[in-house]
Formats: sequence, structure tokens, C-alpha cells
Amino acid sequence: MEERPQAAEDRSESGHLEGDLVIGSNNSQIATLVDRKSRFLTVVKLASRHTTVVVPALAETYERMDPRLRSTLTWDRGMELAAHKRLTADTGVDVFFAAPGNVAPTRTPTSCSGSTCPKARTCRRSARTILTPSRRSSTTVRASAWDSAHQPRALP
Repeated sequence: MEERPQAAEDRSESGHLEGDLVIGSNNSQIATLVDRKSRFLTVVKLASRHTTVVVPALAETYERMDPRLRSTLTWDRGMELAAHKRLTADTGVDVFFAAPGNVAPTRTPTSCSGSTCPKARTCRRSARTILTPSRRSSTTVRASAWDSAHQPRALP
């Protein structure tokens, strides 16, 4: 399996983003895109967490983004990016998925991350920037390396 470029691993150049889906209460969700080098955060408001909504929203966001920030995207294997081939076709961005069992090297930089999102809040109100970088490395694989037997898993 192919791994993402060394420049993404060692954070030596901008344009290698990590993405995550953040689900809040009251049917709210956002996607976060964080540049590995600069920690520049882009928050994408989503109407749904389904791939038919997420991929076009990410493609639209990439189209508005500075071309220097459009090299690679690493995602956490959630089903919201099942249509990653369409994202690559629309944007030219190489998509990678974290290998099973690995913790992402940067957590979602919002106060509404993972299981820490309070039930009384929605992601619409708590998408403020709180950066929590980590130097742990993770194994990633090129999205095209995953066949139908290795589809992204649904988030609990």
C-alpha cells in the first residue's frame, strides 16, 4: 500500500490537509480541514453527514481555496467520504485514509471534537479554533489502494 508523501508526514510544506467530520446535537455537522504545516483551519458547514452532501461541499471548498493548499487530504475512514474518487476527480486532490487502529496525529481543532461535544451545544455554535497539535505519526494509505473489501467504516 502506498503512503502519503513524506512532506505531509514531516509537515515540511503546506497543502497537506487532514479532515474530519464533527457531529453535534440537533442534527448539526461540520467538516474540518487542517493544514498539517501551518495549522490553518477551514470549517465547512454541512446539511448532512452523508457522502452525497459531504463530497460536493468539500469539492466546493477546495475550489475556493488557495491552490497551494490543495495537495493531499487525509481522512479518518468514515463513510462520509465513501465517494472519495469523485472528490479526487473534481479537485485533483489525492485522498488518503488513516490505517485501521491508528490515532490521527492532529485531533479536530474545535471545541466540538469527537465525544467531548456537549449535548447542549451544536457544532454551529462551537466551531471556534482551539489547536491541539501532536507530533505522533500515523500510517496512511492512498484511497485508491482500498478495494470494496476495505470500504471506510461507519462512525459509531
